[in-house]
Order: sequence, then C-alpha cells, then structure tokens
Amino acid sequence: RKSLVMSDREKEKTAYHEGGHAIVALLTPGSDPVDRCSIIPRGQALGVTMSIPDEDKHSYSKKYLHAMLASMMGGRIGEEILNGVDGVTTGAGNDSEKATELIWNMVCRWGMSKLGLITFAETEQNPYLGTSRQLRSCSPTTQEKIDAEIIGIFNERYEYAKELLDRHKDALRETAKALLVQETLTGDEIKAIIVKNPPSR
Repeated sequence: RKSLVMSDREKEKTAYHEGGHAIVALLTPGSDPVDRCSIIPRGQALGVTMSIPDEDKHSYSKKYLHAMLASMMGGRIGEEILNGVDGVTTGAGNDSEKATELIWNMVCRWGMSKLGLITFAETEQNPYLGTSRQLRSCSPTTQEKIDAEIIGIFNERYEYAKELLDRHKDALRETAKALLVQETLTGDEIKAIIVKNPPSR
C-alpha cells in the first residue's frame, strides 16, 4: 500500500513483529518452511510472514498445529523484546484471535487436549449468519475444564515461543535491521542470520 505512510518507529515495531513470526517458525520442528518475511503493508496488515507447505495437507497433526501456534505468538513476543511488555501494540490482536480459535477447535472439536476424544462443539447452519460454532450443553465443571485447557495450551505455546526468541534476540535484532533496509527477506536469508547469531544459552 503505497498510500500508507509508516513512521520509522512503526516500521521498526513491524520488523520485530514479523521477524518474531519468522524466527519462531524457522526454529520450531513441524512448521511449514518460511518463504518470505516483509514489512511492506498489505491491506490492513503492516507486514506479512508467509510460510508455504512442502506438500498439500488435508489433515493436520497436533505437532503441526502446535508449531503454527508458536509462530503466531512470535509477533507479539518480538514487540515485547523491542518495547517491553508495556510497549506492545494492538498489532498482535489478530494473531491472538486466530490462535484462540485454533485452540478452541483443538480442544472442542478435534480431541487434541487432556480432555480426550470427546467432541464438545456443535455446528449450527444459519441461512443469514452462515456457520456458527458453539458448545453443546455441558455442566459448569466441564466448561471450566474446557476453559482451563484452552488457556493452558495458549500459555504453554506462548512460553515456548518466548523462550525461543529470548535465546535468539541477536538473530531477531539483525533480522529486524535487515528488514528495515531491504523490506523483504527470504526464509533462507533469515536462516543465514540465525546461523551467524547462535543462541545466547
């Protein structure tokens, strides 16, 4: 979007955000390969990190979904590393929304949690509103367990991604600097940056 003018501070924040997504994806087993990472605005997004599967997928493993969740968390954590917890922005809101929906499906539809294979979700077709997702009638105790599972998976994936980026801060900083100059990096270029900047511990 050439019409969108971003301040230098906004560009830097976006570079750390997208760099966080890319580095977590590249370092997490099971992730799709990162094709490119860009801070050129597209639509409502100030930047984008694109991953392309090696092959078509018609079903998804728990390992793959966990890797996807970790990468989603990377943008917010990248902002935290730049600005601190109090300096994060609304830019990660869409990531959090998508992650929460994915975890809801894992817990309530796909049996990918400690609650087992029971399906708690029901799908309702509405000719005016489309498809809506909601829980079947369940006890307050079961609802509490579902909520605890969703929060637990979210927090575990967040902590995993945070530890990963904390150990690779140098690679994140160099990736962000390169993005500010080139605006777009390939996955291989970011891999090379990671290799040149080994983890801190």
